[in-house]
Formats: sequence, structure tokens, C-alpha cells
Amino acid sequence: MHTTDRRGGAGRILRDLDRPGPTHRPAGRRSLRRKLDHRSLAEAIDILGQPQVDLTVASATNAGQVTVRLSDVRPDGGSALITYGVLNLRLRDDPARLSPVQPGEPMEITVGLDMTGYRLGVGHRLRVSISSANFPLLTPPPVRSDLQVLPGEPRLTLPVFTGQDLTDPLSEPEAAAGAHVTTHRAASPRRTVSTDIATGLTTVTIEDDLGDVTFEDHGLRVAQQCREEYTVHPDDASRYEANISWRYQVGRDGAFNASVISGYRLTCDEDTFICRPSKRLVGMARRCSSESGTSRSHGWPPRSGGA
Repeated sequence: MHTTDRRGGAGRILRDLDRPGPTHRPAGRRSLRRKLDHRSLAEAIDILGQPQVDLTVASATNAGQVTVRLSDVRPDGGSALITYGVLNLRLRDDPARLSPVQPGEPMEITVGLDMTGYRLGVGHRLRVSISSANFPLLTPPPVRSDLQVLPGEPRLTLPVFTGQDLTDPLSEPEAAAGAHVTTHRAASPRRTVSTDIATGLTTVTIEDDLGDVTFEDHGLRVAQQCREEYTVHPDDASRYEANISWRYQVGRDGAFNASVISGYRLTCDEDTFICRPSKRLVGMARRCSSESGTSRSHGWPPRSGGA
């Protein structure tokens, strides 16, 4: 692990990052999941900036994706995500230019993680987790692409702040008074994962009921509900499908009441993503829908949703 000083000074080297932790490979699956743990820290570290990980990998096919997570492992064994990054191997050299992936050919890659600010305490450990899939956050590549991390020296570049803490130069923040609302239905998020044993399809369902409230200051009543379904097959990327539906209701008693129901359905084959958006306005006689296609030759949509 190489750490860079945020004050611009020389970096320092910490060793023992390359001890592999458990590798989880469920029976019948060849997707990559590997953990690399650093030794326990003798002093606290303040991470500030964009970490990055350098690896050498090879793909079994002409495509692939990599997800790298940086986690804080507590002395009791529990862990918390610090930040993560993803990379489409076809865009490994330049996000605006395709770089062909040759099956079995070693590729030196750099995965930039999201910017972060995080204090890692004494006795804690850093964990780097590497995986070749991240469903449903990432849509699958055009073909199943199993990866291998090749022998070498994986490198974590970690930006570390070593300057002096500043006292807060700002006065106490000012904020408006909270809204006066009446809750008719409380918010209730739900996440489920199901697998069809007959077809092998796995579906992640995200249901976000954002509640139903009336703003008493002006009498507006608002209700929102969202349902997202992401379906994938472990061996057939062309069977990926996403169905998204949002319902937004707004009105005032005795004045008006309207609903907007919008959504889209995303399907694909090996070459193209097909998106079918739709919108329906209830209380206002209007309905619209369309269909469009996006080539998969430039990679796949980087992020489809969240879990």
C-alpha cells in the first residue's frame, strides 16, 4: 500500500497488503471474489482524496468488469464500507475510447475509487475486496466474463491527510423551521432477492414507499411510491432485464388531484440495449411511450440502480 501525503510531501510504504483473505466461490459459479487484508494499524490514518488500486487481470472472454471495495475492518471482525470503484475493462485505458479485451491476455488496470474522507482507527485493518460482478449496481457485460487476478504485486494508493486540524471558522448554521406535516402513511422501504429454480433467473426487487403526507402550511398532499426489479441469469447476459415504476400523487382537498405514473423497461441482446419508457398522467388525459436502442459495442450502462 502506497500512501500519499495530502500536504504534498513524500509518500510512505506500508507492506503486508498482499495476504489473501477468504475467497468465496459458490458451487457451480466461477465469478471472482477475493479479499486482501492489511495488518492492524498501530496509529490512526486519515484518508482524504481518491484511493486507487492497480491490478493485473485476465478475462476468459472479450469483455469484463471489475469492482473494488475498500473497507474498514474493526478489531471485533465487523466491517464497514469506506468507498468503492468500478471499471469496464473495454474502457480501461480511456473512458471515451474502446480498448479490445483479448481472452486470456494479461491487462494492467487501475481502478479509481470514489473520493472519500475517512478516519481509520488504531487496531483497525484495511480490506480490499475485488469482484468480477456487482449486480444489480452494474448491468452484466455482453457475455459472461470470468476474471483471474494474475500473480504480481497488487497496489493500493491511499491519499492520507497528515496536516493540522483546523478549528471551525464558521458560525453556527442557520436553518428554517421544519415543515408541519400530517403523515397518512409512513415511509417503508423493502428489499428482496428471489431465484426461480426452474429458469435460474435471480431478481432483486427494491420497493421504496416514500409515504403519504399533507403539508399543513399550504395544504398540499403528496404521496410517492417506487418499485424497481432487476433480473439476471448467471450464465446468459442477454436475459438481463430491468423494470422501473414510479408513482407520484399530488393534490389539495376539494381543489385538484393528479397522479403521474412513469417507468421504463430495459432489455437487451448481445449487441443492443432496448429501452421502453412510458408515462401516464391521471387527472390529465395524457399518455406517452417510446422505444429506443443503444449499442452494447461501447460497453454497457455503467450503473443500473442500487440495492
